[in-house]
Amino acid sequence: MSTAGPLASAELFTGGAPLLSDVRLDSVAVILPKTKAKTLHFCPLPGAPFPLSREKFFKAVSAFPSLRRLHVKSAIEPKSAAPVPLIFLPSLGELVVHGLAMSTGIRIFDVISAPNIESLYLVDMNCSAISAIHRFMTQSFPNAFQSLRVLRYIRCEFSEDMDIHFLRATPGISQLLIPVDKTNFLIRMLVNSDKQAAIHGCAPLWPELRTVTLHTPGYCAPVVAAGGVPGNEPSTTMNLLQELVTGRKILGRPLSKLCFKGPNAESFANEFHWGLNRAKQSVPTEVVLCQMPALLEDGGLEHDWAGVAEAYGMQLRHFFQQSQGIRQQLATILPPNFSYQQPRRRVEQA
Repeated sequence: MSTAGPLASAELFTGGAPLLSDVRLDSVAVILPKTKAKTLHFCPLPGAPFPLSREKFFKAVSAFPSLRRLHVKSAIEPKSAAPVPLIFLPSLGELVVHGLAMSTGIRIFDVISAPNIESLYLVDMNCSAISAIHRFMTQSFPNAFQSLRVLRYIRCEFSEDMDIHFLRATPGISQLLIPVDKTNFLIRMLVNSDKQAAIHGCAPLWPELRTVTLHTPGYCAPVVAAGGVPGNEPSTTMNLLQELVTGRKILGRPLSKLCFKGPNAESFANEFHWGLNRAKQSVPTEVVLCQMPALLEDGGLEHDWAGVAEAYGMQLRHFFQQSQGIRQQLATILPPNFSYQQPRRRVEQA
């Protein structure tokens, strides 16, 4: 259900909707009767965001006592005229939160309580929003997030002052997805933690970690020689990943797979394996060259048909923007009277 602007509320299915299984609300809080639906999406419309009030958000989500998947993309007002209790979602297993939802300064766990969450996806968040979530998770130990197994950061930023106690507060993590950037603060903290565990002869803070997926578009590779390998020494990023692989083996908790995803995933993998071979180490790897279904699944979109369509549209717009940029660059070196139709006519005549 969508509206052209903010809507105070709407009541539907007053007679009940026992077969309802998946609900998507765009900038509107629909008040439903108690339903057995398992999936709920709160999504914004294009244009200026219309924040949902905490009262309406509470009433809408409270109608889903058996909710398994909650995706929150819409902004939520940080304050309310009257106190609003936490929304208790004991069955919630998957939570996807976008940066827009926290753009008003609210923290998602100030609104909902999900003690048995298994998968947490954080999408398009800056370092302050990520730090706020990490801080809450750390302070909740050991009463929450002990069932968390899958942690994914999609296009997120990290701050340098990461708290190692965050790792202690989430000991069940087995699958991690993070973007590769110039800092890699989270990987660095994990590597340093593993080193301390090896020195003291104890288990690592993430003992169950087995699969690490890296989104590689943000990686700037060094100058390469023939065969797609560096001409000198491995980059800081590659050294860090090699330390992660080696450290896990030393601790007796080796990684079962490293997955690289992005338009440059193959060259990234080549550089990684080159350095790993030099260190006489090995780890199973997987390379995904921007396969849309795989990338959409990383962001929790396999249950969101509208999100899939939006993602395809974004990729198409990005392609056109890149094409326009290439044309502008070529315009500086081509003759003023050059026409892009000329090469096409020559090809057709040939």
